[in-house]
Amino acid sequence: MGRRRSKNKVFQLKGQSREVVAGQLNWKGRFECELPEGMAWVSGAYTGHPCLVQFGRYTRDYISARVQEHFSKPEGSREAPCPLFQSCGGCKLQHMAYQVQLNEKRSLFLRELMIHPFIENHGSEIEIQPSPTEFAFRNKMEFSFSKNFDGEIILGFHEEGSFSRVLDVADCLIQSAPMNAVLIAVKDWAQRHRLVPYDKKSHSGGLRHLVIRESKYQQKIQVNLVASNKPPQLQDLLRELHRIPQVDGIFFTSNQSLSDAVIFDSIEKLSGSDVLIERIGKFEFEIGPRSFFQTNSSGTKVLYDVILKYCKKGLNSIQSNHRPKLVDFYCGAGSIGIYLSHLFAKVVGVEEVNNAVVDARKNYMRNDLDPPVLFAEKVEKLKPGEGAFKNVDVVVVDPPRSGCHYKARRFISDLNAPVLIYVSCNPKNLLENITDFEGAGYEVQAVELVDMFPQTAHLEAVILMVR
Repeated sequence: MGRRRSKNKVFQLKGQSREVVAGQLNWKGRFECELPEGMAWVSGAYTGHPCLVQFGRYTRDYISARVQEHFSKPEGSREAPCPLFQSCGGCKLQHMAYQVQLNEKRSLFLRELMIHPFIENHGSEIEIQPSPTEFAFRNKMEFSFSKNFDGEIILGFHEEGSFSRVLDVADCLIQSAPMNAVLIAVKDWAQRHRLVPYDKKSHSGGLRHLVIRESKYQQKIQVNLVASNKPPQLQDLLRELHRIPQVDGIFFTSNQSLSDAVIFDSIEKLSGSDVLIERIGKFEFEIGPRSFFQTNSSGTKVLYDVILKYCKKGLNSIQSNHRPKLVDFYCGAGSIGIYLSHLFAKVVGVEEVNNAVVDARKNYMRNDLDPPVLFAEKVEKLKPGEGAFKNVDVVVVDPPRSGCHYKARRFISDLNAPVLIYVSCNPKNLLENITDFEGAGYEVQAVELVDMFPQTAHLEAVILMVR
């Protein structure tokens, strides 16, 4: 028997233009349109409003499209302030006023989880907290080196849906002006010396990435140049970067791998401080080139305040005959545990990345807190019976975008902690995760959303669950 042929005919639309009426927003920041040929994902549209689109790349499930002309626009629409809006894969909601973005993202979350009883019964009560700043909020940015059609070096972001084409960026609105100044200085240096970017097909060339980090508290910037080999013109780059007053900490990272990710084969400090210091509330955190930290510093306080609120609410609901204990799963550099530390006599942290565990110890000491019990291990590989995991009152689970492994969910459930706070940056797998915990005896008590990523469809969800 031959393979069943797909009914999806979207490939026939490639390169064509057509008037469509945009459907609902999805988690990729695009608007889904059901067409006779199949599904289209449209960038820059408005739900329920007609527009002329041009179709481009396609997959087996959908075809991408970009708006060429709007025939009507809703209240709250605006001209996207970034000239790369339609081509960049990042900020897909710039064409909406910020409050409209928040409303769309909240509605998207409720639609995704509508089948859950709590959302079905209490969805109207769920709030979304805005980011304190709509633009220039990012404290970390990664840019890629490439060449344009004329062979000149460029530095920027990958085009939407493309692994090979890089868009040249001069003024990114979600990072600060000093970070943009660093971007321009590095690009000018690379062009002046006619340096060669790394080619992912031939695996030739040197320059790969530029990583810029900023402490909003110190108003200082850390620069990390990533390349396959060390350029001999680095002293000239240092001179250029030292002209930017905020730059404090310049690093070179060698990456010999075939992967396009930022991989630290080795790292060398070229100038300045070893770390930046960021402040969230009254607590300070060290941020080095390898450190994990939330990318929206002011938004992090909003998120942590929601977690703190739920933590207090959960502790008030239980009767305990011992001083309370917190287990912070996927703890990273320890920031959540530190922010909650005044509520607990003991904190246990679990994090699989060794460098993050080292950072967590430093951050606890920096804030004059008793060092926690830290496990450098995957949650799903932990063994039951460890004394540090006995008599736990509250667990905080803040997994990566892939969610919480099913073995990790089982281990966490078996701790029998009265209170579980689940933090999700990916509602696509949130339902499966919290349903598993409900099967182990937990019940959803409250949900609150936090926008850590303005101009995109991403958000954070905080769920309070109790036994």
